[in-house]
Parts: sequence; C-alpha cells; structure tokens
Amino acid sequence: MVGALIVALVLQLFCWGFMVDDAWIVSRVASHGVRGLGFSFNPGQVTDAVTPLGYARLLSLATLGGARTPLDFFGVARILGCLSYGASVVLASRAASKQIGPDQWWLPGALVAFCVPSALWAGAGLAGPIVGLWILSGALLLDGSSRAGAGLGALLLGMAAAWRPELTPAACAILLLPAPRKVVFERRMTEWICFCLPALGVALARGLLFSSLLPLSFAAKPAAFDFGLRYVLVTIIWGGPTWFVFAIKWQAVKELRWPFVLLVHWLALLFAGGDWMPALRLSAPLLPWLVWKLAPELPKHVRGLRWLWLIPALYGPVVLLWSQGEDFRRVTERRLQVVRSARPLLEESRVIAGVDVGWLGLASDGYIVDLAGVSDPVIARLPGGHTSKVISPGMFSGREVDTWVIRAFDREYRVGEPLGSVHAVYLVDARLLQKSVDLGFVGVATLPLAGTGEQYIVARHQGAVAQE
Repeated sequence: MVGALIVALVLQLFCWGFMVDDAWIVSRVASHGVRGLGFSFNPGQVTDAVTPLGYARLLSLATLGGARTPLDFFGVARILGCLSYGASVVLASRAASKQIGPDQWWLPGALVAFCVPSALWAGAGLAGPIVGLWILSGALLLDGSSRAGAGLGALLLGMAAAWRPELTPAACAILLLPAPRKVVFERRMTEWICFCLPALGVALARGLLFSSLLPLSFAAKPAAFDFGLRYVLVTIIWGGPTWFVFAIKWQAVKELRWPFVLLVHWLALLFAGGDWMPALRLSAPLLPWLVWKLAPELPKHVRGLRWLWLIPALYGPVVLLWSQGEDFRRVTERRLQVVRSARPLLEESRVIAGVDVGWLGLASDGYIVDLAGVSDPVIARLPGGHTSKVISPGMFSGREVDTWVIRAFDREYRVGEPLGSVHAVYLVDARLLQKSVDLGFVGVATLPLAGTGEQYIVARHQGAVAQE
C-alpha cells in the first residue's frame, strides 16, 4: 500500500503542470459564485458551463480559506484531484493486498506505475480524480456483504455516472458484477434505486436551473463516431495496465466477468467521441479500479510467454512520458504566459469572442462569447461539432462583440495584414474569417503560444479601434 502511494506521488510530481482549458472555465464559475455573480461563466448568464453540476460549488467552499480568484480555485481543484487520486491508489492497493500472497506485495505499486493518464489528470483541475474515487469506493462497497454498504456503493457509482455521463455504462456493468443468484431481490432493487437517485437529482436540478435535463456538453460536443473509434483505439494502445487483461486466458475472463466492464466502457466511448481530450481523460477514472481487479489475478492467470504483454503495456506509459512529458508539464506555465501577455490587450474589451475561453476568462473580466458553445447554450445548439459551429456573422453584431481572439496553427500572420490570411486552427474561426471584411475586424496583436508553432491573433472591431 505504501509502495503504491509512493509510486503515485512520484508520478504526480513528474506530471505536475498538466491541465486543459476547461479547468479554468470551472475556476471562473466558482469565482463568480463566491462574488455573488451567480455560478455561471458570465455574470447573469444561466448555464452550467459544461461543469459537473455541483463541482464549482464544491470548490467555492475554499472561500473559507481565502480563495477568491479563478487561479485560487484552480489551485484548490488541483490539490483536491491529487488527494482523490492518492486515496484511490491507497484503497485499490489495500484491497488488492488482501487477496494476494505476501510475496506479491509489490504488484499493486507496479501496476500504479502504468497509470500515467490518471497521474496526469490528478493535477489538471477537473473532477475526473474525484469520479475515479467514487467508482472504486462504490465497487469496493458492493463487493462486501452488507446491504447498507452495497446501497452506499451503488449511490457512489450513481454519483460518478451523474458527473461523467460517458461512464454510466461502465458503472452499470460494475453494479451488475455480483452474480444475481448471490444477491437477493430486495438488495438488488435497493442498489438500483440508489444508483439512479443521483442522475435523477442532477437532471431535475438542471431542469429547474437551466431548463434542460441534459448537460450542455450533449449539445456542445455532439457524438462523432470517427472520433469515438479513434478514442477507443488510442485508449487500448496507450492504456497501460489494460494490456494485462489481454494476457488473461479467455476461460478465466469469462469466469471473472469484470473484464467485460472495460468492453462496455469502450463501446460507450465509441458513441461519446465528441468529447475528445488528451491523455485518455475519459478512461483515466477507471484505472484505479483496474489496479484493484488486476493485481490479485496476474499471479494466478499470467504464466510464461503471456508476460510478453508487458511490452505493449510498458510502451504506452513510457512513450507518453518520454515524447510528451516535458510538454505536459509545461502546459499550465505556457498558458499563464499567454494570459499575462493578453491582459493589457483585453483590458478595454467589453465583449470577447473566442473558442479557447478558459484562458480568456482569466485574462479578462469582460463578457466572453464562447464560439465552441461549452458555456453558451445558444451557440451549443447550433449545427456543427465542438469547434466547428456554424455561426452567422450577424451574431457578432447582435452580441456587440468588440474583440475576437483567433487561434492560428502557424505564425505567418503579421499585424496589419488582412485577417483573411490567418490560418485558423478551428473551423468555426475559419468560416468567420471568410467574412472578416464584412465583420469589420482588424488584427491588433499576436500572442505566440510557447512550445508550439501556433499563435493567437487579437482582432478588434474597427469601431472600437477608432474610439481608442
């Protein structure tokens, strides 16, 4: 147990610095909430901002410790994530140690070393590590004989599914793992009622607060089968401990039954491919549970040449850290550098449009028009994918946008050139750039994105430039 925790802590320290833009969306929502502006991305805007309902409110409790700014809450979220992942590792290794012999004490810690995605996301400032702790805790409680414990376990699985809907099929599969003949009907009904309560509660709360039973992400990030297929393949290839499941004989797999949870999860990812994230975000919460399940079975079912599965299992984590580790560790630093450079450029802006709204929300207190729709219910429901919404140029004038921030995949654009020459990363920007002359925007500054060949172009409406 101690060895597994040490491995997890070393990995987290090595991966510290990784994050994604969505984490700062949550931080801004929490900051607005404690300042009395409502738990929303923009003051007065009624939306869930693609955050798990209740997560920003949980972070807001840190105001008792003096947290006020979005960066304060981002720091709290990172610490909470690391603590949750650490607790998951302790629980998984402790449960596994009870089922293996004393000579295999090192197995849980060795498997944790393969869980690089979980370590990366532990400090990213999002709710994934908490969800992972709920899944593992729920599964452990269901594995016991207590009816009350099983009800609590089902409730925790339901909470995980309510916060991360794409994990619902896997959570259901875990709930079904105990053989039906071993569980009395009354206990099974109790479990399913407890499992469904969180989802129903969250759906009802969303309906009352946002007039929609479903998370905004269902509209903002529509499912795409090609992305889903890619995600499943990447999850398997880079999945680390997942490869050891393939080393177990088929007959043993059928008897164990729990490996089918992974199959169910992959099928779910196939149809949830619109929510693409790096480093296997949608699979990372299941890895602590997988460590618990795998550790007792490897000595029993993996013999001889089957240990060759160690090669692909090592390939993913080693290559991930070797080829991208430095970039992962510097994401936060590089993003903060952009934020610092952008603040003086955006201080006069009242309404800013862009796709990467997380860092924009840190760089400005102005109203942010989210061209990806993750924090805007109107744009979320427009045709198109996550970064390819079909937005009419009239929306810019209708929303009185005075600043437009465009991400370009090169640094060829120079201030003063027509905006039509910008090579936009996102299709939604590329479409709008075709109308840039009609929109009346001109480029006023560029912001290089360190560690890449990309840059952001800050464009201002000609009317706003004339007033300055």
